[in-house]
Amino acid sequence: MNVFFKKLTKRLVSVIIVFAIIFTLGGCFNEPEPKRYDETRFAYTELTEQEKTLYVLMKEAVFNYDDVLTKGFGTLSVEDVTKVYEYLLIDYPEIFWVSGHSVIDYEEKDDLVTVTGFEFEYTMTNKEANEYITEIESITAPFLTEAQAMSTDYQKVLSAYEYIITLCEYDNDTYDLFMSGNIDDISLLPHNIVGVFVDNKAVCAGYAKAFQYLLNKLDIPVIYVTGETEDQSHAWNEVCIDGDWYFIDITWGDMVYSGTEALSDISYNYFGLTTNELLRTHTVTSELDLPECTATYYDYYRYNNLFLESYDFNEVNRIVSLAIESSQSSVQMKFASSQALSNAMQQLFENQDIFDIYEPYSDILVSDSARYVADQEGLVLKLIFDYK
Repeated sequence: MNVFFKKLTKRLVSVIIVFAIIFTLGGCFNEPEPKRYDETRFAYTELTEQEKTLYVLMKEAVFNYDDVLTKGFGTLSVEDVTKVYEYLLIDYPEIFWVSGHSVIDYEEKDDLVTVTGFEFEYTMTNKEANEYITEIESITAPFLTEAQAMSTDYQKVLSAYEYIITLCEYDNDTYDLFMSGNIDDISLLPHNIVGVFVDNKAVCAGYAKAFQYLLNKLDIPVIYVTGETEDQSHAWNEVCIDGDWYFIDITWGDMVYSGTEALSDISYNYFGLTTNELLRTHTVTSELDLPECTATYYDYYRYNNLFLESYDFNEVNRIVSLAIESSQSSVQMKFASSQALSNAMQQLFENQDIFDIYEPYSDILVSDSARYVADQEGLVLKLIFDYK
């Protein structure tokens, strides 16, 4: 995703373009959770009844740290059994100690191959996994207590989003290892919730799974989604808020800029997207039949009155003035189309409307220059304030 960073001078306009890089990031409980709880896990609901039975047995085996499962396969094919295993891991981000699997026994009868033995591969001992579980529960408990007291699901989702981004940083070293194929059990940690909550360094899979983990704890429907961005593997989430589904890419909310200082710890450009908006920058490869996202009510910018259908001086003035009067270091606003964003940039910076907006605050603000970042794909314009 290309983001343009510029500094504008009132008389002599100098432009610095910098391309921002958003680094795509893509335990063992002693007692398994009740079967009824699986009904709230999306991938589980996509399975047939026979597959659901195997899903529950696999879950119990993994939580009990069993090496081999020898029952529940019925007439399911090798492909079906593998799908059930993959769907279990999609639904349960707290299963972080499994690294692989293999079909170790099968029967052939009348041209039908059925599985009779399935082996799990673990990255750590039962004791090590339980220690991580205890630590993660201890770390997240204060946040979950606070979030559970919030009155709306939107507040809970937003707080979980901000909590993870504030807690964690993107692990570029692990990303480089992953891209080179040099992955071992230790380097898998940034791909799961241990990386986020314990080590505070993760890649996209870790971010998305940690977000899923917290929302599951808060009883908010959430899906772990895989796909590609810029021809690279990536992971993000789909979240249900008040009955409507929205895409949220938490990794892209933790932005790192190239060539300049980090301009923000948190971006909301990919919080609450529709399917059409997401597909501008993301390609979904998940085999799940994902719900269509058409609602816009909880798009971060719409919900917070930071959305503009077209350039409107009075509206931009309102947004900027409120931000300055609240001593914010910056403010972001989203436009309905690339044309609307282009028009806004022309009016604000080429025609220099921005200085008419800044002028009333010249006693506290450097009002004869302006810095901004334009996310052409997210349709978001960000103004950075320089206070005296």
